[in-house]
Amino acid sequence: MKRISNVIVSSLLFLLIFSALAFGAEEEFRLDIDNLYLSEGTNTNLVVSLKDAKGAELIEVEGLDDFQVLSQKSGTQTTIINMKRSYSRQYHYVIMPKEVGEFSLQGVVEYKGKTYRTNKLEIKVTKRKTSPNHENSNIFIRTTLSKDKIYFGQKVILKYDLFTRYNLDNYGFLDQFNFNDFISQPKSKDQLKANYVYLDGKKYIKYEVGQVILTPTKTGTLEIASYPFQANINTGDFFSSSKATYFNTEAKTIKVLPLPQEGQPEDFTGIVGNLQFDSNLADQEVNYGDSTTLNIKLSGDVNLDSLDKVLNGDISDVEIYQTQKDKKEEIRGMEYYAEKSFDIILVPKKSGELSLPEIKIPYFNPEKKEYEYGTIAAKTIKVTGQAKQAQQSLTTSSNSTNQSQTKGIEITQINTDNQDNEDYYIFKVKKSYFKITLAIIGLLILLVLVYLIIKRYKGSQDQRLKEYYKQIKKTKDEEEIYHIFNEMIKYKYNISFKANSKAELSVRIDDEELLADIYEIIDYIENRRYGGSKEGLDLKEKIKRVYKMMN
Repeated sequence: MKRISNVIVSSLLFLLIFSALAFGAEEEFRLDIDNLYLSEGTNTNLVVSLKDAKGAELIEVEGLDDFQVLSQKSGTQTTIINMKRSYSRQYHYVIMPKEVGEFSLQGVVEYKGKTYRTNKLEIKVTKRKTSPNHENSNIFIRTTLSKDKIYFGQKVILKYDLFTRYNLDNYGFLDQFNFNDFISQPKSKDQLKANYVYLDGKKYIKYEVGQVILTPTKTGTLEIASYPFQANINTGDFFSSSKATYFNTEAKTIKVLPLPQEGQPEDFTGIVGNLQFDSNLADQEVNYGDSTTLNIKLSGDVNLDSLDKVLNGDISDVEIYQTQKDKKEEIRGMEYYAEKSFDIILVPKKSGELSLPEIKIPYFNPEKKEYEYGTIAAKTIKVTGQAKQAQQSLTTSSNSTNQSQTKGIEITQINTDNQDNEDYYIFKVKKSYFKITLAIIGLLILLVLVYLIIKRYKGSQDQRLKEYYKQIKKTKDEEEIYHIFNEMIKYKYNISFKANSKAELSVRIDDEELLADIYEIIDYIENRRYGGSKEGLDLKEKIKRVYKMMN
């Protein structure tokens, strides 16, 4: 009897334990955030927790549209504490406010056919803190605008620079640039540079992460929005090699003034800026029938988009052929620079002294706030020779040609009668064509010789690189291969990946494809050293690929 009672007690105890494990606590839906008080450009963590409600689904987080979602992930977890089983599903967000104000966040959950709501969070967002010492941090992004007040038609430079004292794995903007009310010309990524700088005595790597030439399309106060940016900081941890850090670039405003109507020249074409002139006449004295060229270059911090020719109208006694030769736009420091060159070919119609009138180009000077003319001084061309003499020379030349042709017929008739050309091919080529052909052949021979000389020179220059690669092919030990490979990189780029970080390598080596292969080799060796997998990479084959790219 006692035995039966023990069995019953054990069974009841088991049922109690099972019930506690099976049912656990009552379901709970909760919303949590790291900080209820945020400022522009700062991010925070938001978590939605669905506890002890297996099968529950998060429908939405109301109010999340007022924030930029920088990253999101979800996961489940089951725990047993004090004989109680607990199930939890969590949704993690990294968010950043889009603007200043007060906002509400609340989760909406669906569970067993019913709709539930989490607790509500009240978030307050204030203006960005503009501390003069913000650059004392170890990583930050700086937004710079070359001018905040311009006239319509001027161009401005917008720059984004990332400063870091950390080693970075990678970085980039999370959204595409979308500059409303501006025509934008972004600088390509391969033109962006990195270099070392010192701020308050501290050494940083400065990465140019964005440079844009902006041209406003209307007047008034125009907004340049902020953009989210992510940088992955290298932690050196084997299991989690990088930590994501988020920023928001600083929003900017620019005031665009209309061009004044008073004093605007009738022939004004829209040139705005600080215009500089340079002109040169190739020959001031020419023979009749020859030409000379007037080269005009306009340059400076000036918008030349609307300028397609510099000379309007005709010049008496001169034929004119006008062409645009060169065009250049670039960023010099924090200034916009443009340049256009024109060639005006001048063919005199008569001999004697011919006058070229001055050329005047209207433009608006934003510094003086008035319209001005850029003036190219008048010039004189002395033309020698006479049209009549040229005609007599032409007639004489024509008569000589006729006589030569008559004599040629007589000689040909004699040669035809006395020579047997049956076993020969006879070609007749003009002397001018023959000379051109000889010149082309000579040029080709010269190019081949130059190519062979350069090839031989490069071969001698890369001989040391070749020796390193030969050593790698002969060596079987991977650590020794790694050491020789490091010496090869050090010789070619004057940097050691054993002594320097990946970020410092990226400063020295511009080729992204080459860098990716070098990183793969480094990661493979480091992984192998710490007991990771030895499979998955043919080390010598990968180094062979790097060697070919370096050549």
